[in-house]
This record gives sequence, C-alpha cells and structure tokens, in this order.
Amino acid sequence: YGDHQATHTAGGWMPDASFQGLQRRLAHAILSQDRFVVAMAGHSAAAGHGNHFVQAYTGQLQRLLEPILARLGTKMAARNFGMGGLGTQQVFMAAGDIMGHDIDVLLWDSSMTEKDGAARGVLAIQALLACERAPLLWFQHDKEQILHKIHELTGADIGVYGTGMVGGFPQVNTEEELNKLPWAIRHFACSKDISHLCNERYHGKCWVDRQGFSWEGIDLSMEKPPTNQKAEPGGRAGWHPGDREHQLQARALTFPILQALHAVLKTWMNAPLKDNQWHMTEYYKTIKAKVVEHASEWEAWCEAKMIHTKFCKFPAQGRTENTPRARPWETSLRSIVSGNKHPSMTPPLNSYDPPDVYQSSLFPPAGEVNVLAIVENGVPYAKNLARIVDSSQDALGVRFTEEDAKEAPGSKYNPSVIQPGKGWQRGDTAGSDNCDGEHDSFCGRTGDCLLYGHNDGRAGLTIDGFSGWGGFNLPRM
Repeated sequence: YGDHQATHTAGGWMPDASFQGLQRRLAHAILSQDRFVVAMAGHSAAAGHGNHFVQAYTGQLQRLLEPILARLGTKMAARNFGMGGLGTQQVFMAAGDIMGHDIDVLLWDSSMTEKDGAARGVLAIQALLACERAPLLWFQHDKEQILHKIHELTGADIGVYGTGMVGGFPQVNTEEELNKLPWAIRHFACSKDISHLCNERYHGKCWVDRQGFSWEGIDLSMEKPPTNQKAEPGGRAGWHPGDREHQLQARALTFPILQALHAVLKTWMNAPLKDNQWHMTEYYKTIKAKVVEHASEWEAWCEAKMIHTKFCKFPAQGRTENTPRARPWETSLRSIVSGNKHPSMTPPLNSYDPPDVYQSSLFPPAGEVNVLAIVENGVPYAKNLARIVDSSQDALGVRFTEEDAKEAPGSKYNPSVIQPGKGWQRGDTAGSDNCDGEHDSFCGRTGDCLLYGHNDGRAGLTIDGFSGWGGFNLPRM
C-alpha cells in the first residue's frame, strides 16, 4: 500500500487492484460515452479560499482532463465541495444526493478539521452505499488504516494522493537563476537568500472591466459593478495554499489518471477490451453487497461521530440549502416544499451573467509553458454553461409582511388551518441554484469581489409565527 510519510510529498500510493479499478472506470466512461466524475470533500484550504474558485486544485483538475476526455467522447467533471471551517459530516450524511450519484472518484482533504479517522470512515461508507457507482476512495492520508480496512473487507478501490513535491524543487540563490526556471515552479525554488522573490503566493483580482464585452453575439457588457470592488480576494490565511500550490496538487492528481488512461488505450489498441475490463454493474454490486455484509465493522465510526449507526448500514438521502451541491436546482429544500412557493423563497440573483471576461492572472505569463493550451491543441474547449439554470423565475426581493401573515393559512392569525403558508424566508449565496462545485459553476457573484466565484455558502429556510405551516414532499421513501 505504501508508507504515508514516504509518499505524502510524492505522488501517493494506490494498490494494483485499485489502479486497475481506475482503468476500468475510465474505459467504461469512454466506451459507454458516459461521464467521468471526481468529487472532493474538504475544508477551506482544499476549497481554495484566498484564490479564485477556478484556481482550486479540483477545478484545475477538471480544466486539464475535460478537453482530453472530450476527444474520446467522454464528459468530465470535478466537483469542489470544500467548505470553510467545516469537515465533511454535512456532506457524508447524504453523500449521494449532495455530491452526486455519478461520482467515480471521491477525494478527501480535511485534515485540519477532521483529526479522527471516524469521519473519513463514514464518508467512505456512505459514498459506497448511496452513490450509484462505488467510487474509488482517494484520500489525503490513511493514518488510521481506515481505507485499508474497507479495501480488505469489501474490495473497494482506494488510494492516497501526495502533494507532488517529490522531496522539493531545486533551490537557487540568485534572481538570474530563478528566472531561468519554468514559471510554474519559481514560487517553490527560492533559497533563504532570495526568499523575498517567492512571496507572491496568490494571483487574482476582484474585477475586470466588462464594458463592450459580448459572448457568442450576446451583449454581456456592464458599465460598472453595482458595488465598489476590492483589489484582490480575501481569505488569504497563512494556512491556505496559493494558486501555484493548488496547480501542483492538481498535477499530482492528474498524472495517475493519465497513466491509467494510457494503460487503457494501450490495451485497447492491441485487442478489444474484455467485459471484465470495462463493465461496471456487477463490479459495483459486489462492493456494495460486501459493505452491507460487514456493516457491524463500521458502526463504531458512526458512534464516534455521535450519529445513528444506520448511517453506517444504509444509504441516506437529504436536501439542503447549503452550497455547493450536485444538481442544485433539484437538491435544495425548496425543491421538496409542498404548495405554492412565495417569491421570498427565490434565491438572490448574480450581479451579472456568465461567462467572465478573460483574466490574465488565471493563466501563465506570455511566453511561459501553458499546459491548458497544449491539451486544447489550439481548439478552445467550450464551457458547459448549458446546465446553468435560470434561478430567477420569480420576483427578486419580495418580503413577507404582517399584512400578508393575516391571510396566510397556518400562521398565528389562522392557526387551525393546516396547509402550506407563504411566509417562509431564505437568504444565501446569489445564484445558488447554479452552485454545483464544478469548474464553470456560476454563483456568489455579489458583494465586493465579484470574480471570487466560490460556491461555499451556508443557508436555510426561516419560518416563524407569521409563516404558516410548511410541508415537504419526501421522495423515494
């Protein structure tokens, strides 16, 4: 399996059987023209706070792999479910619904907020049970042998990914030597004598002028932003990696996937793939059956997290107003509210429509190696904006008043009438029904840093004595 200390700064480790499982997933995605999906559950550093959302390593992973797999007829997505100040419990209690039932690979990166192995255990078990696919569990570490145990008892695919530092980069002592190195590694290469030249950890800005901007013939110009903008994003804490550290982590994750893809194509080139090299249904069923068979082995993890042991035995479902979430327009609490929804339940709007104007800080300087340009091979890969839905069907900013409450069924003025009321309020990220964690998601575009773009949002539905009854239609019961 590999040693944590020896592999953490390298590329990580993965059992041979699990690497073959990764190949099998890629082969299935290609041959069935399906999607290949990666999801990451983690804390603020993994979410990419301090950087633009698209600079986080999950998004950079998608930027690299999406155009490559597209040339093989396969759609690729990488979803960033990082949330600042939290672990992963708010995700794993409904892993399939929140992260998506279609994930092939699950990353965990929450070591600062989840010190025990129990949280990783429940996350893994719920993902294996609740997702239609039994994802490869690729975690930041496995110090408590959680992954080992699951792999040995169920055959689930596992791995630990490294940072890609590989013992460090060459250290140089002069600015002249530094400038001869590739731009991507200069940040890591300064000796103590010139450390001041490597202090530019972040690259980003909050606004780029949109005057005269259009996209595919549509006028998307804006004379000026609705609020004054900061010069650069906030959240640049000392423990948050910068964009080039995220870039390096993305490369460390991309390389093993490309190795697996190369192995698949090489095998396929020599002979047609056998059923057991790309069929997945029975493969998933076998893993899931063994997870259920050994349910008693996982109960201690649920008990340690003070949640019911059923979460370690059965797939759970859930809805939330928090973001990000897969298929956000279908997985919100609002989506299951019965009765007519009052306009006050509508998510606030973004300040402008996608896409963003070109921002130079998201790309290498002119003349430097541009990996994205290489993988696109001169053909820009179109954004998948078709899935971005309009979340502004109703009027914006409508507030429920006491006069409304007097007519609302179930409010304190009409307590005997038990049917949905209209006084529910909500407040959260702008465009929250577009917050699915993918690289080109588009939400949170309000406030004083419109280009920040992070999906990390906390929200809920607020009711009180004026609100009336609330009803939910619970699906798949």
